[in-house]
Order: sequence, then structure tokens, then C-alpha cells
Amino acid sequence: MKFSEAATLCVAIICLFGSVGCGSLPDRELGTAGSDKPIYNQIVAEAQRLDRILEDGWIVGRDPRTFKSLYGKTSAEHKAHFAVDYAAMMAGSGQDLVNNWSSYLPYSTRAQFALKWWSKDPVFLEQEERKQNIWIHEALLDGRELYWRILERKENPGSAQVVAHDVEQNMVYKFMENDHCVGTWGDFRKVASSAVKTSQQ
Repeated sequence: MKFSEAATLCVAIICLFGSVGCGSLPDRELGTAGSDKPIYNQIVAEAQRLDRILEDGWIVGRDPRTFKSLYGKTSAEHKAHFAVDYAAMMAGSGQDLVNNWSSYLPYSTRAQFALKWWSKDPVFLEQEERKQNIWIHEALLDGRELYWRILERKENPGSAQVVAHDVEQNMVYKFMENDHCVGTWGDFRKVASSAVKTSQQ
């Protein structure tokens, strides 16, 4: 299935489901953010602005920017750091939805990355598993959107890229592993938890 066909179908049928804490997150080098410092700084400023207001239509022009987990209480710097690191991971993933629908990076792979990243945060680790799941999910959506909004201002992407971004966010929202397989909390948590334990051995 070509992207243009799949995107039209997905847009038609996919429906969305309905600063304190983390100050003790260990200081880390900017890593991938270091090579993208200008956009990192812009994301920090944008996150600071958004954290003071209620932004409507945040995810694909529908859901407002609200959070159920303590991810929402993390600093703008930590949100920006995650957003840039997540974008760098995605850039090296081979995903190119504009030209290849099947290149979508599975939700479980994204969740593994996010779980490893946030597991360095003691506040995250203090949360029960259900709340960690929500934190990871919200971080993936918000981090991607923060990066995209800055990129959109800088590069004025074409309509195909805009559609690709919106469809990707819809698929992530629904834990999708590919264009026809919806995942669940349990699926990704089992895989992600196993990956973290392995990395710590």
C-alpha cells in the first residue's frame, strides 16, 4: 500500500482515545541534544511557554496538552532533552512515512527507548507500573510534538510531511506496531522491561 492511500485511509478511520518533580534527575551531557543545541533551546522556550497555559488541539489538532502522569511536572529542560534525543533516535531508525508506509517504527521500539531514558529519573522509578506506562506514553507524544512544532516553524514542511506526522502521532497514540496492528500496554511493557533488565546486566 502506498503512503498516500494508507494515509487517506488512516486519517479517515483512526480515532484518538480520549514544574515539580524530576528535579533530582541526574545531570547528563546533552548527548544528541548537544549537536542540536539551537533546536534544543527553542524547545525549552516552547515547553516553558506551554507549561504555563492550556494548549488546545495539541495532538493532531484534537486533544489539549494535558497530562495524567508526573511527566507533565518535569522541567522544560528535561522535556526538551528527551524530545531531541527521541528525534535523533527516530532519524536513525529508517522511518520515512512520506515515501514508505511500512517503515513506521513500532510502538514497542519507541517504548523501549523511552523506558530506558526515563529510568534514569528517580521520580519516574518511584511510580507504580501503571503510572510509568502513562508517563512513557505521554512523553512519546509530547516529545515528538514539541520537536515537530519547532521544526515546522523553521522549515515549513510540505503537506505530505504534515500528513505523515499527524498519522504517525495517531498510530503512536493507539500503541500501533504497524499500519494494521494495534498494541497494548501489556505488550510493550513486557518487551521494554525485558530490554531494560538486559541493558543493566
